[in-house]
Amino acid sequence: MTAQEQQALLRLTLRAAYAGSGQDSAAREQLRDSAERMEALTGYRGLVPDVLLERVSLSTDAACLAAPGLRQLAFELAVGACNAGGLRNDTQTRFLIALGRALGLTAPAMAGPAAEADALATLPLTGPKRAAQATAGCDLQAAVDTMVLRYAIANGALQRLPLALASLATLALQQRMIYQVGAVYGCAPTREQARDFLRDAGFSPLQQYLEDIGRKFALGLFHEPRNGWVGGSTAAITGGAFAKTHALGHLAERYYAGGCAMSPPMLQAELVVLGEHARALQPLYESQIEQQARQIDREALLAWTQNQ
Repeated sequence: MTAQEQQALLRLTLRAAYAGSGQDSAAREQLRDSAERMEALTGYRGLVPDVLLERVSLSTDAACLAAPGLRQLAFELAVGACNAGGLRNDTQTRFLIALGRALGLTAPAMAGPAAEADALATLPLTGPKRAAQATAGCDLQAAVDTMVLRYAIANGALQRLPLALASLATLALQQRMIYQVGAVYGCAPTREQARDFLRDAGFSPLQQYLEDIGRKFALGLFHEPRNGWVGGSTAAITGGAFAKTHALGHLAERYYAGGCAMSPPMLQAELVVLGEHARALQPLYESQIEQQARQIDREALLAWTQNQ
Protein backbone atom coordinates (compact mmCIF):
# COMPACT_ATOMS: atom_id res chain seq x y z
CA MET A 1 0.00 0.00 0.00
CA THR A 2 1.48 3.32 -1.05
CA ALA A 3 1.50 6.51 0.99
CA GLN A 4 -0.95 8.05 -1.50
CA GLU A 5 -3.33 5.12 -1.05
CA GLN A 6 -3.09 5.32 2.73
CA GLN A 7 -3.89 9.03 2.72
CA ALA A 8 -6.86 8.45 0.42
CA LEU A 9 -8.20 5.77 2.78
CA LEU A 10 -7.76 8.02 5.81
CA ARG A 11 -9.45 10.99 4.11
CA LEU A 12 -12.43 8.83 3.14
CA THR A 13 -12.69 7.63 6.73
CA LEU A 14 -12.71 11.24 7.93
CA ARG A 15 -15.33 12.18 5.36
CA ALA A 16 -17.55 9.44 6.76
CA ALA A 17 -16.98 10.70 10.30
CA TYR A 18 -17.90 14.25 9.34
CA ALA A 19 -20.95 13.09 7.38
CA GLY A 20 -22.82 12.55 10.64
CA SER A 21 -21.57 15.56 12.62
CA GLY A 22 -24.17 18.03 11.32
CA GLN A 23 -23.72 21.69 12.11
CA ASP A 24 -23.17 21.34 15.87
CA SER A 25 -20.01 23.37 16.44
CA ALA A 26 -19.04 21.60 19.68
CA ALA A 27 -19.42 18.15 18.09
CA ARG A 28 -17.38 19.20 15.06
CA GLU A 29 -14.64 20.63 17.27
CA GLN A 30 -14.42 17.38 19.24
CA LEU A 31 -14.33 15.47 15.98
CA ARG A 32 -11.54 17.70 14.70
CA ASP A 33 -9.50 16.96 17.84
CA SER A 34 -9.98 13.22 17.30
CA ALA A 35 -9.11 13.51 13.61
CA GLU A 36 -5.93 15.41 14.42
CA ARG A 37 -4.92 12.68 16.87
CA MET A 38 -5.41 10.20 14.05
CA GLU A 39 -3.16 12.38 11.89
CA ALA A 40 -0.51 12.37 14.60
CA LEU A 41 -0.61 8.57 14.86
CA THR A 42 -0.18 8.07 11.11
CA GLY A 43 2.25 10.93 10.50
CA TYR A 44 0.10 12.28 7.65
CA ARG A 45 -0.57 15.95 8.33
CA GLY A 46 -3.17 18.04 6.54
CA LEU A 47 -5.86 15.36 6.19
CA VAL A 48 -8.45 17.37 8.12
CA PRO A 49 -8.20 20.55 6.02
CA ASP A 50 -8.09 18.38 2.89
CA VAL A 51 -11.56 17.15 3.87
CA LEU A 52 -13.09 20.26 5.40
CA LEU A 53 -11.84 22.64 2.71
CA GLU A 54 -12.52 20.17 -0.11
CA ARG A 55 -8.90 20.39 -1.23
CA VAL A 56 -9.22 16.76 -2.33
CA SER A 57 -12.54 15.46 -3.62
CA LEU A 58 -14.19 12.17 -2.78
CA SER A 59 -13.92 11.06 -6.40
CA THR A 60 -10.19 11.85 -6.46
CA ASP A 61 -9.56 9.73 -3.39
CA ALA A 62 -11.69 6.91 -4.77
CA ALA A 63 -9.72 7.00 -8.04
CA CYS A 64 -6.47 6.56 -6.08
CA LEU A 65 -7.62 3.12 -4.97
CA ALA A 66 -7.22 0.85 -7.97
CA ALA A 67 -6.99 -2.51 -6.18
CA PRO A 68 -10.38 -4.12 -5.40
CA GLY A 69 -9.22 -4.96 -1.88
CA LEU A 70 -8.39 -1.33 -1.13
CA ARG A 71 -11.75 -0.17 -2.47
CA GLN A 72 -13.50 -2.66 -0.21
CA LEU A 73 -11.37 -1.59 2.73
CA ALA A 74 -12.26 2.06 2.07
CA PHE A 75 -15.96 1.27 2.29
CA GLU A 76 -15.55 -0.80 5.46
CA LEU A 77 -13.55 1.98 7.14
CA ALA A 78 -16.28 4.47 6.24
CA VAL A 79 -19.10 2.22 7.44
CA GLY A 80 -17.32 1.86 10.78
CA ALA A 81 -16.94 5.63 11.12
CA CYS A 82 -20.63 6.15 10.35
CA ASN A 83 -21.72 3.58 12.96
CA ALA A 84 -19.16 4.28 15.69
CA GLY A 85 -21.42 6.68 17.57
CA GLY A 86 -24.54 4.58 17.04
CA LEU A 87 -26.69 3.33 14.20
CA ARG A 88 -26.04 5.57 11.21
CA ASN A 89 -28.58 8.23 10.18
CA ASP A 90 -30.04 9.02 6.76
CA THR A 91 -27.28 11.53 5.93
CA GLN A 92 -24.60 8.96 6.66
CA THR A 93 -26.43 6.32 4.63
CA ARG A 94 -26.58 8.65 1.63
CA PHE A 95 -22.87 9.33 2.01
CA LEU A 96 -22.10 5.61 2.02
CA ILE A 97 -24.18 5.05 -1.09
CA ALA A 98 -22.32 7.85 -2.88
CA LEU A 99 -18.98 6.46 -1.69
CA GLY A 100 -19.83 2.95 -2.82
CA ARG A 101 -20.72 4.22 -6.26
CA ALA A 102 -17.52 6.27 -6.50
CA LEU A 103 -15.55 3.16 -5.56
CA GLY A 104 -17.37 1.10 -8.16
CA LEU A 105 -18.61 -1.46 -5.62
CA THR A 106 -21.49 -3.82 -6.29
CA ALA A 107 -24.60 -3.75 -4.12
CA PRO A 108 -23.62 -6.96 -2.25
CA ALA A 109 -20.13 -5.56 -1.57
CA MET A 110 -21.79 -2.58 0.13
CA ALA A 111 -24.67 -4.41 1.81
CA GLY A 112 -22.52 -6.99 3.61
CA PRO A 113 -20.30 -4.60 5.60
CA ALA A 114 -23.23 -2.23 6.21
CA ALA A 115 -25.35 -5.02 7.70
CA GLU A 116 -22.46 -6.22 9.87
CA ALA A 117 -21.77 -2.69 11.11
CA ASP A 118 -25.47 -2.20 11.90
CA ALA A 119 -25.47 -5.43 13.90
CA LEU A 120 -22.41 -4.32 15.86
CA ALA A 121 -23.90 -0.87 16.53
CA THR A 122 -27.03 -2.52 17.94
CA LEU A 123 -25.33 -5.46 19.67
CA PRO A 124 -27.60 -6.61 22.53
CA LEU A 125 -26.26 -5.26 25.81
CA THR A 126 -27.33 -8.27 27.84
CA GLY A 127 -24.94 -10.67 26.09
CA PRO A 128 -24.83 -14.46 26.53
CA LYS A 129 -26.50 -15.96 29.59
CA ARG A 130 -23.17 -16.72 31.21
CA ALA A 131 -22.56 -12.97 31.65
CA ALA A 132 -25.87 -12.48 33.42
CA GLN A 133 -25.11 -15.44 35.69
CA ALA A 134 -21.59 -14.25 36.54
CA THR A 135 -22.55 -12.87 39.94
CA ALA A 136 -24.59 -15.86 41.08
CA GLY A 137 -23.10 -17.72 44.00
CA CYS A 138 -19.79 -15.89 44.16
CA ASP A 139 -18.18 -12.78 45.59
CA LEU A 140 -19.46 -9.62 43.91
CA GLN A 141 -16.01 -8.04 43.53
CA ALA A 142 -14.52 -11.22 42.10
CA ALA A 143 -17.41 -11.49 39.63
CA VAL A 144 -16.91 -7.94 38.36
CA ASP A 145 -13.14 -8.43 38.15
CA THR A 146 -13.63 -11.58 36.06
CA MET A 147 -16.16 -9.90 33.79
CA VAL A 148 -13.98 -6.84 33.14
CA LEU A 149 -10.90 -8.96 32.50
CA ARG A 150 -12.78 -11.10 29.99
CA TYR A 151 -13.83 -8.04 27.99
CA ALA A 152 -10.35 -6.52 28.20
CA ILE A 153 -8.78 -9.67 26.76
CA ALA A 154 -11.41 -9.85 24.02
CA ASN A 155 -10.80 -6.24 22.99
CA GLY A 156 -7.05 -6.70 23.13
CA ALA A 157 -7.51 -9.53 20.63
CA LEU A 158 -9.81 -7.49 18.39
CA GLN A 159 -7.33 -4.63 18.18
CA ARG A 160 -4.75 -6.93 16.63
CA LEU A 161 -6.92 -7.83 13.67
CA PRO A 162 -6.32 -6.09 10.32
CA LEU A 163 -10.06 -5.51 9.97
CA ALA A 164 -11.82 -2.15 10.04
CA LEU A 165 -14.96 -3.54 11.66
CA ALA A 166 -12.94 -5.11 14.47
CA SER A 167 -12.52 -1.55 15.78
CA LEU A 168 -16.31 -1.21 15.77
CA ALA A 169 -16.65 -4.53 17.60
CA THR A 170 -14.35 -3.18 20.32
CA LEU A 171 -16.78 -0.33 20.97
CA ALA A 172 -19.75 -2.69 21.03
CA LEU A 173 -18.10 -4.86 23.69
CA GLN A 174 -17.15 -1.83 25.79
CA GLN A 175 -20.78 -0.75 25.87
CA ARG A 176 -21.97 -4.26 26.72
CA MET A 177 -19.43 -4.37 29.55
CA ILE A 178 -20.58 -1.00 30.93
CA TYR A 179 -24.19 -2.16 30.84
CA GLN A 180 -23.39 -5.39 32.65
CA VAL A 181 -21.29 -3.68 35.32
CA GLY A 182 -24.11 -1.21 35.91
CA ALA A 183 -26.62 -4.05 36.13
CA VAL A 184 -24.58 -5.68 38.90
CA TYR A 185 -25.17 -2.54 40.98
CA GLY A 186 -28.84 -2.23 40.09
CA CYS A 187 -28.38 0.60 37.60
CA ALA A 188 -28.32 -0.95 34.14
CA PRO A 189 -27.78 1.91 31.64
CA THR A 190 -29.39 2.25 28.23
CA ARG A 191 -27.18 2.07 25.15
CA GLU A 192 -27.07 5.86 24.88
CA GLN A 193 -26.23 6.19 28.59
CA ALA A 194 -23.35 3.77 28.09
CA ARG A 195 -22.08 5.93 25.22
CA ASP A 196 -22.51 9.05 27.36
CA PHE A 197 -20.40 7.38 30.05
CA LEU A 198 -17.63 6.83 27.50
CA ARG A 199 -17.85 10.46 26.38
CA ASP A 200 -17.77 11.74 29.97
CA ALA A 201 -14.72 9.57 30.65
CA GLY A 202 -12.98 11.24 27.70
CA PHE A 203 -13.23 8.29 25.31
CA SER A 204 -16.12 8.97 22.95
CA PRO A 205 -16.89 6.04 20.61
CA LEU A 206 -16.02 7.95 17.43
CA GLN A 207 -12.80 9.27 18.98
CA GLN A 208 -11.78 5.74 19.89
CA TYR A 209 -12.64 4.45 16.42
CA LEU A 210 -10.58 7.09 14.60
CA GLU A 211 -7.61 6.64 16.92
CA ASP A 212 -7.76 2.86 16.62
CA ILE A 213 -7.84 3.06 12.82
CA GLY A 214 -4.94 5.53 12.90
CA ARG A 215 -2.98 3.15 15.12
CA LYS A 216 -3.63 0.24 12.76
CA PHE A 217 -2.33 2.26 9.82
CA ALA A 218 0.72 3.33 11.81
CA LEU A 219 1.52 -0.29 12.64
CA GLY A 220 0.90 -1.53 9.10
CA LEU A 221 -1.90 -3.85 10.18
CA PHE A 222 -3.84 -3.29 6.96
CA HIS A 223 -0.85 -4.69 5.07
CA GLU A 224 -1.42 -8.03 6.80
CA PRO A 225 -3.57 -10.85 5.36
CA ARG A 226 -7.22 -9.94 5.90
CA ASN A 227 -7.94 -13.06 7.95
CA GLY A 228 -4.72 -12.85 9.92
CA TRP A 229 -3.78 -11.42 13.27
CA VAL A 230 -0.87 -9.37 14.52
CA GLY A 231 1.39 -10.34 17.39
CA GLY A 232 5.08 -10.31 18.14
CA SER A 233 6.74 -6.91 18.10
CA THR A 234 3.45 -4.99 17.86
CA ALA A 235 1.90 -6.61 20.93
CA ALA A 236 2.96 -3.96 23.44
CA ILE A 237 1.74 -1.14 21.20
CA THR A 238 -1.61 -2.63 20.31
CA GLY A 239 -2.23 -3.51 23.95
CA GLY A 240 -4.01 -0.16 24.30
CA ALA A 241 -7.41 -1.79 23.82
CA PHE A 242 -6.79 -4.18 26.71
CA ALA A 243 -5.72 -1.39 29.06
CA LYS A 244 -8.44 1.02 27.98
CA THR A 245 -11.22 -1.56 28.34
CA HIS A 246 -9.92 -2.82 31.67
CA ALA A 247 -9.71 0.73 33.04
CA LEU A 248 -13.17 1.68 31.72
CA GLY A 249 -14.70 -1.44 33.27
CA HIS A 250 -13.39 -0.63 36.73
CA LEU A 251 -14.28 3.03 36.27
CA ALA A 252 -17.85 1.93 35.54
CA GLU A 253 -17.72 -0.21 38.69
CA ARG A 254 -16.81 2.80 40.84
CA TYR A 255 -19.32 5.02 39.07
CA TYR A 256 -22.33 2.73 39.48
CA ALA A 257 -21.36 1.46 42.93
CA GLY A 258 -21.21 5.11 44.05
CA GLY A 259 -24.66 5.96 42.76
CA CYS A 260 -23.58 7.62 39.48
CA ALA A 261 -22.33 10.68 41.37
CA MET A 262 -18.95 11.20 39.64
CA SER A 263 -18.63 14.25 37.39
CA PRO A 264 -16.81 14.07 34.01
CA PRO A 265 -13.61 15.64 35.47
CA MET A 266 -13.69 13.10 38.30
CA LEU A 267 -14.18 10.24 35.86
CA GLN A 268 -11.31 11.39 33.68
CA ALA A 269 -8.94 11.82 36.63
CA GLU A 270 -9.82 8.39 37.99
CA LEU A 271 -9.34 6.83 34.58
CA VAL A 272 -5.73 8.00 34.47
CA VAL A 273 -4.94 6.01 37.62
CA LEU A 274 -6.89 2.96 36.49
CA GLY A 275 -5.20 3.09 33.08
CA GLU A 276 -1.74 2.95 34.61
CA HIS A 277 -2.73 -0.11 36.62
CA ALA A 278 -4.24 -1.79 33.55
CA ARG A 279 -1.14 -1.22 31.43
CA ALA A 280 0.97 -2.85 34.13
CA LEU A 281 -1.34 -5.88 34.10
CA GLN A 282 -1.32 -6.47 30.35
CA PRO A 283 1.92 -8.52 30.09
CA LEU A 284 0.35 -11.10 32.40
CA TYR A 285 -2.40 -11.78 29.85
CA GLU A 286 -0.42 -11.52 26.63
CA SER A 287 -0.70 -15.21 25.80
CA GLN A 288 -4.47 -15.20 26.27
CA ILE A 289 -4.84 -12.14 24.05
CA GLU A 290 -2.75 -13.79 21.31
CA GLN A 291 -4.71 -17.01 21.57
CA GLN A 292 -8.03 -15.22 21.14
CA ALA A 293 -6.67 -13.14 18.25
CA ARG A 294 -5.74 -16.33 16.40
CA GLN A 295 -9.27 -17.68 16.76
CA ILE A 296 -11.06 -14.81 14.99
CA ASP A 297 -11.37 -14.54 11.23
CA ARG A 298 -13.27 -12.17 8.94
CA GLU A 299 -16.27 -14.46 8.47
CA ALA A 300 -16.61 -15.13 12.20
CA LEU A 301 -16.12 -11.59 13.52
CA LEU A 302 -19.78 -10.75 14.14
CA ALA A 303 -20.68 -14.17 15.55
CA TRP A 304 -17.61 -14.14 17.79
CA THR A 305 -18.44 -10.65 19.08
CA GLN A 306 -22.07 -11.59 19.73
CA ASN A 307 -20.91 -14.50 21.87
CA GLN A 308 -18.68 -12.44 24.18
